[in-house]
Amino acid sequence: MAWWCLLAAIAVLIAYMRWEAGWLKVERVTASTRLGLRIAVLSDLHLSFCRVPPEKVRAAIAESRSDVFLFLGDAVDKPDQIDKAAFWLQTAANGLPACAVEGNHDHSLFKTRPDLRVCFRESLSDAGIRLLSNEQVSFGREPGLSGKAADHAPLLLIALDDYRHGDMSFPLPPRPAQTTDAPYRLLFTHNPQRIAELPEGYADFAVAGHFHGGQIWMPFGLEFLLFRREALGRAGIRRGLHTVNGIPLYLTRGIGNVLFPLRLGARPELTIIDL
Repeated sequence: MAWWCLLAAIAVLIAYMRWEAGWLKVERVTASTRLGLRIAVLSDLHLSFCRVPPEKVRAAIAESRSDVFLFLGDAVDKPDQIDKAAFWLQTAANGLPACAVEGNHDHSLFKTRPDLRVCFRESLSDAGIRLLSNEQVSFGREPGLSGKAADHAPLLLIALDDYRHGDMSFPLPPRPAQTTDAPYRLLFTHNPQRIAELPEGYADFAVAGHFHGGQIWMPFGLEFLLFRREALGRAGIRRGLHTVNGIPLYLTRGIGNVLFPLRLGARPELTIIDL
């Protein structure tokens, strides 16, 4: 009898974890009141095990009245997911100016098949999403993204490649002097450990993913001690708002899952950042 009760409890827990993996939560963060811009952020799609439909994300982004869409990487694990992932992200972005970076899973796939990176970039481009790697993009008050410098633009998006798996040789441009007309510097990357190696105060705000907020909660942070090597995660910087190297950093829990479509204590997240 006790075994049946234990098995039933495990079955109920797994059913709940599967349900939680599709239970989207919209987190709102106020980084600044200077620009009057709103950024919608998603990370870690992991299409194989994503339980949140893009239409649900699209509706939440539309309701938020965001101005820009950012995707922080880990879209694909298999070659046949490239077009599907691009379509998923296109549906979610709903026509907003959009940029993306690669995550470690993307890099792992493209390392064995470099030709797929070109396909991925083209698929995202066709979907209206610009794939960036160690680049800066200005966003003005008029709709649309520009790759050219625009001193009058209120927002400078800084896209850094993935920590350890990406190109870490990018020579960081110096931070400009703080003046009243200096652009607000929003940095985005996949792995937050990249932020820990930047010059102090390099950006006004940063956003990253990768940790999934733990995905499946374990006591004493064991999921990070056992399965993660990054110093930030082991130090307790795993989700939400923190300050690293003098840079305010927000860690989103991501939208998808790895290994299996289950979550516990870490609901899939759409992050809305007010600037």
